[in-house]
Order: sequence, then structure tokens, then C-alpha cells
Amino acid sequence: MKYEFGEIIDCRNSPTIKHFILILGETRRNEVMYYLITSRTYKVFRDLLDFFNDCIEKKNKRFFIYFGKEKNKSIIYPTGNLCDAFFLDKHFAYQGCLEKDSMIIINEDPKTEDKEVLTSWKSEGMASLRDKLNKQDSEKLILLIRRTENIRPRFKTEIGRNYNISKRC
Repeated sequence: MKYEFGEIIDCRNSPTIKHFILILGETRRNEVMYYLITSRTYKVFRDLLDFFNDCIEKKNKRFFIYFGKEKNKSIIYPTGNLCDAFFLDKHFAYQGCLEKDSMIIINEDPKTEDKEVLTSWKSEGMASLRDKLNKQDSEKLILLIRRTENIRPRFKTEIGRNYNISKRC
């Protein structure tokens, strides 16, 4: 089974990942490169996090109605910088896939998973292909990846190779 650049896979039922993931392609070592997709998009906005942490500190009950995932936290830590965030708009293109507006953070090398493990999760129903990035988002993402200093050249080369293969198809 091939894993192509831009595929969105639902791995929420998998034993280790437990998120939607965005596939960046396969490495020559038979691994699949990916980034986690998170719906907690506020974690890249510093001023918003200061306000949220103030609400948590004061135990604002109304805040927890809207942000229940933060109920047992004493503080929300930032995920990364805003310049490293790539947003996926659920209303624009991913209604059938994502439940909320989401993002990936490109502040480190992509995570990798053995291709056979991911394939076995698919066959066992723990992972499923949900969607694929549209052309505009694919182009924006590859530009962000090429410009970032957070990814090692080896991974940039592999991602670029996979993007070029997916573009030809």
C-alpha cells in the first residue's frame, strides 16, 4: 500500500498515535512520515494563551463549558510559533473529514511510523484514509516545509520527492 503526500488519515483508534495525521510520504527506509493534526489551534497564539491560562487559574466555569479539554489542566503550554503553524479550514475544504478547524505545527522533523504497522492498523480498522489535501493547501504546505529551518535536509529531500511524485499523478 502506498502512502502519498497530503493524505489525511484518521488514527484516533490506533494504539500509539490517537490523532488525525497528515502524511508526507514514504522514506526509502520503508517508513511513513507524518505530522499530527490538532484541533487546539489556539495553542500558537501567545496572547490568547495568556487569557486562557488566566481563566484556568481563576477557575472560570464558563471557560470550561467551551474548552472542556482543558478542564484538568493547571496551565496550557504553547505548541509552537504561529509562523510554524499550517491551518486546515474545515469549512473551506475538509468538512467530511475534520470535525473542527485544525492545524499542524512544523517545528520539528516529521514523525515516522513503520509502513507495515500503519498498513496493519488500516486492515484492522484502527486507521482509515479520510481525505487528501487540496491543491492549494499542498502547495502552501510544501513552501512552508522548504522555507523552515526546523526540518533536517534529509527529511526535506524525502518530502520534496514525495510531493513531486504526488503532483505527477
